[in-house]
Amino acid sequence: MNRSHFFAVMWCSICAAVLPGSGVCASEPLVQRRESFDTDPGWQVYRNRLLPDSLPAVKQDFGFSPTQFAGGAKAGEIGGRVHRSTTPACYYRSISPLTLNDSFTASGRFSVRQAAGSSGVMLGWFHESSRGWRTPNSVALRIDGNDGKYWVFWEYGTQNGRTGGAGAFEGERYQTTTTRPYAADGTSYQWSLSWNPHAADEHGLLTLTIDDHAFPSVEFTDIDRQDGIQLNRFGIWNVQIAGSPLEFYIDDLTLNGVPVSSEENSGWEGHGNRVEFHDRIVRPLHDFGFRKSSTINDTGGELGGVIFRDEKPCWYAAGVGRITLEDPLHASGTVVMHSSAADSGFCIGWFNSAAKRDHILAEHEQASSDLLAVMIEGPSRIGHYFRATYRTTQREGVVDSQDVIGVGSLPVLRADKKTHTWQLNYNPAGSDGLGTIETVFDGDLRSISLRPGDRERGAVFDSFGVFNIQSGGHHVEFSIDDLNFTSRSLR
Repeated sequence: MNRSHFFAVMWCSICAAVLPGSGVCASEPLVQRRESFDTDPGWQVYRNRLLPDSLPAVKQDFGFSPTQFAGGAKAGEIGGRVHRSTTPACYYRSISPLTLNDSFTASGRFSVRQAAGSSGVMLGWFHESSRGWRTPNSVALRIDGNDGKYWVFWEYGTQNGRTGGAGAFEGERYQTTTTRPYAADGTSYQWSLSWNPHAADEHGLLTLTIDDHAFPSVEFTDIDRQDGIQLNRFGIWNVQIAGSPLEFYIDDLTLNGVPVSSEENSGWEGHGNRVEFHDRIVRPLHDFGFRKSSTINDTGGELGGVIFRDEKPCWYAAGVGRITLEDPLHASGTVVMHSSAADSGFCIGWFNSAAKRDHILAEHEQASSDLLAVMIEGPSRIGHYFRATYRTTQREGVVDSQDVIGVGSLPVLRADKKTHTWQLNYNPAGSDGLGTIETVFDGDLRSISLRPGDRERGAVFDSFGVFNIQSGGHHVEFSIDDLNFTSRSLR
């Protein structure tokens, strides 16, 4: 038996049923379990370790090049092979610090000679702290490669990960646009990307021109302007999600109308731009559960790893016996987010393993059932909200929005590698018998009520742990430790 320990609480179940196959009577008292992950607890697993024995190879090989592929005035340019990967790679010049209160522009020529499927590169302003897909603290072009062709996007990310932008095509989505993509055949294009903080009634406009064709400008929202952007570098960097390589070059570069040399040893620096390795974060291959290393405590292990938003279910969890919406519940612990991409997230809480396993449709096609949890997820323009969610057996329920989605007043967990404390509490007698769910994140308490009739509709849980959000997306790398959670099963 591992070193987990338990202490009884005063709560008792109203139901007297037995969970089939569990051997645990629902009339037995609830207990509060603690798991410190000092040793492997032997929890239940389902599709949580999917990495193959042979991991994909990544080769970054870009920087100064003596070539003239971008169509510059003379030989010598910036570029090469840029590989999509969650491991950062960049080649840049340091610049005087800029914010959204400053005007800035860049122009030059670019050429894409090869573009594999799921490839890409970023070109523009960023910050020494910038990391991740839809890069925080950046204003840039994104070249999205796909089997011999590519699309051009221009976008921004604020210092707290709020994002916005547009694409160089008609319509809202390049998947359905009638605009033809660019061919990755080495054709050279003249480009210009500009930020004017005073346009659009001081909201500011981001404007892209390619070969004298001006695309519709991107207007910043008031919230994004207030959140702000910090910039102190200009250059190219990899799109930081798993993918493939793209061959890309730039030349005849100007910053605020001043020519910038592309020659070797002319003030450019590189990090991770000439390396080879095997990528361990591969969409949508989960890799999480117990691990011996600990990033939260100095001793023992932890629950952690990489989890993706994915239509197929996965989890790492303890069996807890039969628990329902008639039972008071408590969970708490510590959490760290090491890295994350936009459109990612996961859940911590109680769920029904059979219902989860049988749920094979995306959430937008059919909602999950039988869960009560913290959902760490949110719109890409915000980051990762820490908020409550629940679903009944009939798939009724809500995700806590506080009616402020897009405003950002809910607690947000950031990929800051810092340890945060949290709680999740459920009181079936709260809100005059509707039932109340309470979350606490670093002392920030929020509470929601179950919708009328949902407690009576009911839900049955048999597991507590980490499980995925069944909607396509990207990854979160996390650690969890010092767990306390309500259970009926002692192992």
